Amino acid sequence: MQSLPRELLNHISTFDPTHRERFAIVLAELVEEVNWTYCHNDMCEKDVHMSSDDYITTIISGREYGFCCEHCESYGSWSIRYDLRKMSR
Repeated sequence: MQSLPRELLNHISTFDPTHRERFAIVLAELVEEVNWTYCHNDMCEKDVHMSSDDYITTIISGREYGFCCEHCESYGSWSIRYDLRKMSR
């Protein structure tokens, strides 16, 4: 069996074997942090967790919008469509 080149061995020795264990904790925190968004109803804009049961998504003109409740989804969808129609005039 041939040994690896010295440069490659030096590069391999720079890696910390516990890095993956520690990094898993950081990734879990990051996933929790980035799964928050705001309600797209311009009259609400409440922070809402994207994996909660209350979070409602709607696609309007090929773009996805998220809302915190059915009331916000109803008014927010109407408002977004109204603004899009106004812009296209």
